[in-house]
Order: sequence, then structure tokens, then C-alpha cells
Amino acid sequence: MWNILFAISLRNVIRRKLQTSLLGTMILVTTFAIFAMVGIQTGAYRGLEQSYTSIFYGDFQIRNKDYKTVKDYDVTLNNGEIKNITTLLDGYSKSKIVYGKRAISFAVVSFNNRTFTTQLVGVEPVKEQNLSIIPSKMIMGNYLDEKNQYSMVIGKDFAEYLNVKVGDELVIMTSDIDGAFIIEPFTISGIFKTGDIAIDKMYAFVNFNFFSTSIFYSNDIFTNITVKLDNSYYSSDLQLELNKNGNAKIDVLSWTDILPRVKQTMSFQALISGFYFIIFMFLVAFSVLNSMVLSTIKRIPEFGILSALGLETRYFKYILLFENIILCGTTIILASILGLWFVYYFGQVGIPLPESSNKVADGAPLTILFRRIYPDIYSPLLWYGPCIMFVSCLLSILPSIFRLNKSNPVQALTS
Repeated sequence: MWNILFAISLRNVIRRKLQTSLLGTMILVTTFAIFAMVGIQTGAYRGLEQSYTSIFYGDFQIRNKDYKTVKDYDVTLNNGEIKNITTLLDGYSKSKIVYGKRAISFAVVSFNNRTFTTQLVGVEPVKEQNLSIIPSKMIMGNYLDEKNQYSMVIGKDFAEYLNVKVGDELVIMTSDIDGAFIIEPFTISGIFKTGDIAIDKMYAFVNFNFFSTSIFYSNDIFTNITVKLDNSYYSSDLQLELNKNGNAKIDVLSWTDILPRVKQTMSFQALISGFYFIIFMFLVAFSVLNSMVLSTIKRIPEFGILSALGLETRYFKYILLFENIILCGTTIILASILGLWFVYYFGQVGIPLPESSNKVADGAPLTILFRRIYPDIYSPLLWYGPCIMFVSCLLSILPSIFRLNKSNPVQALTS
């Protein structure tokens, strides 16, 4: 019996060429579009994440829980407090890891009667080569010299505000860990441009040795450890492991925790995209439902003949179900194959962005540093569209089943 029902369903799908072509094309195009949209969107979010983690912030930072809640310069860590953390980082095997110590202080910069407030960051120059893109974004001069603790690199916007160039000497005024004032001259060794307004305008980078000798008085003390993974998919897993094996004094914060405004903006954009996705799916599901109901109404005499020949009414729903599975299943599988090919291909070559999209306005919540979007083929969200589409197709036969259950052979033949 089931073989006969399936054969009837297959014959009906093939026989109704126009309806099958129209409905199948709509399902195919819709499923492919959803596949491509989700892949591009997740790739764009991945690109934004890479932008922020590569500039300066890393995938996550390890710092004192009290940082930003009391006077910052007093809230530090030392090597002994993070011994377990560094052991885990050194032994982590799922992804290659680079990490380095950083020290942060606020300072007033002076040049030719012009002053500017900046965030002074002490870094380890050799480790920063793999930890941040700033060493590779020098547009003038060179990056920090490991042996010269009084060299400095600043952003392009910073340099333009003070009207300075490579080789000029700036005077830095800050305070040490005990609160005493420190005034030191620094020579600009290089000027960089990342494209991030905050970094290019507000940050000045110096050798970590300056902090260890003049501000912290110890190489053992620092503000945070910044960690960058080659494969950011494992960042959440590693962050959880570090939090579990650290101590009560340590916080392991992801880049989204450090930049909550960016996280909120991305979440809001994802919410809007999800809203449009739901509307899109509703319209498509309604179109499929409308097509199925109209098709069933036109075929009532056909079902009346089958009923008169002895086929029980309860089997009609299986015919409709098999027809839907054959039509929707075939087109959704084909669309998914095409979608996978699209996401995989452009995941390798990328989709170029217009030049204007890389220009960041002052105060913009997101910084776009990538020139191409690489759709993310590994995202599980890719399969939401095909699955929802298939379920929608199956549910679309319910009104038709209710309609057929209320009919009888005589009414069906005379309708």
C-alpha cells in the first residue's frame, strides 16, 4: 500500500509540471537566499570580531577583578598570581596562542605648548608583532625598539592633532604606582594608522621597560595579559577553562566584555536581521500554504474518484505528505548543495566591499577594517533556514488535510 501511495504521489508531482516548477523554484530560490544571507552575515560578524581582536584588544584579557573600579594604577597583577593561567596557555593544544604583558596608565602629552590626554600603553615589542596589527600598520617611521624605553609610537590622528612627525620629542607627564609625578621626554619613532578612531587618536605605545623601571618599579608587575588565538572558535572554550582554573582575584574578559558598546550594536543588528528573517520566512510559508490549498481544491474531484475506487479517505493525507516530501525535500536539498557551494567558494575568495564601507565616521560604534566578507561555512546557523523551510512545507498541508477529511466521494465527484 505504501509503495502505491508513494508512486501516486511521485506521479502527481511529475504530472503537474507548471505547479511543480513554480513552487519548486520559489522554494529553491528562497532556501538558497537564506543560506547565502546567513553565511554572509555570520562572515561579516566574524570579520568585525577579527577587526577588534587583531587591532589591540585580543580575544580576551586577563586582569585584576578590581580594575576600573578603584584607582587603576594600584590595580595590577604579578607573575605569581597568574602562574596557573600561563601554564594553561602554554599547554593549550587546540589552537596556537600568543599572549603578552601590557601596562596601562593615563598621561598628559605636551608638544610646543599643545597638550593632549592619552592612554599610555606599555607593550613587549617582540610579542606585539604577533599579538596586534599595529606594528604592521606603521605609515611613517618604525615600531618600538626593544632596547629603547623612551621611544614611542602614536596614531595618525594623534600626530595630526599635535602637529608632530617622526623624530619629534614629546614630554609625557604621568604618575607612578605610589602617586608621584613622572615627567619624561619621549621620541616619536613611528606613526601608525589602524582605521579605529579610538586607537588612532587616544593611544600612545611605549616599551614595557619604561613601566617596569619608572612606574611599577618591577618587571613582575603589569596591568593585564592580552591573549590572541589563531582560531577564535576556541576562545570561549579557553576563556571558560581559564576562569575555572584561575583564582578569585583574576578576571578573564572577552573582547566583547571590554567593548560592551560594540557588543550591543552587533546584538541589535543581529536582532534586526532576525526580525527580517522571520518576516521573510512567514511570507514564503504563506505562499507555499496558499499554493497547496488552491491545488487541493482543484484536485477534489480527483480525490473523489480515488475514493469511489475504494481508496480510504485517510490515505489522502499520506499522498499529500509524500508529494510535499518529494517536492520540498528535493528542492531544499538541491538549494542546500548550491548554498554550500556558494558559501564555500566565497569563503575562500571573499566578497569585496565597496570602498566607502571601510571609511569610519567619528563616533561610529563599529570599525570595519576588512575589505572582503568571507562567508562562514562552519556556522550551525546555516541549517536553520533549510530546516525551517522544510517544516513550513510539511505544515502547509494541514488545511488541505482538514478539508479532505470533511469531504465524501459524492461531494468530491460533483464539486
